[in-house]
Amino acid sequence: MPLAAVLVLAAATLVFRLVGPLTRHRRALPARAERLMSDAAVVLLVALVAVTAFTDGQSFAGAARP
Repeated sequence: MPLAAVLVLAAATLVFRLVGPLTRHRRALPARAERLMSDAAVVLLVALVAVTAFTDGQSFAGAARP
């Protein structure tokens, strides 16, 4: 039973990942949505840098971290 569940989830993941590239030309995103996604990518990268720079393991490392 667990193997069947893993195979079903793997197949669903593969199909889900293939649907995007196969249907990208059918529908255009509004300019506002494209801007929001671009801004969201920058925000996520800045958040990743901030978390990496100011934490050490599970605790706050301080702003004067070398």
